[in-house]
Amino acid sequence: TTETSYHFYIFIMQRRQQIVQVIFLFYVVADMLSFNSARVARSFCQSVRHPKFNSRLYSTNSPVESLPEWFPSEILSNERDGETLRTIRIQVDPSVQNLYSNPGQYVKMKIGDSKPSFFAIASAPSTESGEFFFLVKESESNAFLTSIEKGAKVDMSIPMGKGFQVEEYLDKYKMDFPTCEVLLFACGSGLAPIAAAIDSGKLQLKTTGYMSLFERKAILYVGAKTPNHLPLRHRYEEWE
Repeated sequence: TTETSYHFYIFIMQRRQQIVQVIFLFYVVADMLSFNSARVARSFCQSVRHPKFNSRLYSTNSPVESLPEWFPSEILSNERDGETLRTIRIQVDPSVQNLYSNPGQYVKMKIGDSKPSFFAIASAPSTESGEFFFLVKESESNAFLTSIEKGAKVDMSIPMGKGFQVEEYLDKYKMDFPTCEVLLFACGSGLAPIAAAIDSGKLQLKTTGYMSLFERKAILYVGAKTPNHLPLRHRYEEWE
């Protein structure tokens, strides 16, 4: 009956966290029975630390498992972009580029045995460009990259993180109805992943989705100490 279905729905919604945990444990046990206990234990620890970020277990047959940790990558250009910022283009291995699917993902970079740092990718996902674009703040910890010369090489990891889940949060009914007004906020090098989102076209700005009645619009707010500190200032007119 309708009343029974309603109560069953309420029960599922109230117990959804326990249900997810049961499904997760099922996959853990299944993988252990496949003699992959070491990998499963490592994935389990990662999931405990970041339950939302590392929400799935990779198969031992996954191509990611067979890739090296670091890829030598050549610097194509290193130019100033306003005060205290550098725009850096880096040639990347096809394996690295193919794993970049969502704006908001990032990579680790280092030189030699130095401690790696994390950098958000500022270019849109593409399988053809052969390069990544970065917006990096000049600082002591980033000096190895902001002072690097064209032709030099850095070690780069594969893209990490899920990135912005644009379709899930903006196109579907997660917030009761599809999003029509998008507010974007950034300061300094924090504009990097947002620039990637805008250039990717995934925000579907100035279009009316099939589940919406209104055109989607966005407003970008950029914080800066002075106009000379504005990041990617030359792109603003293009984004309008």
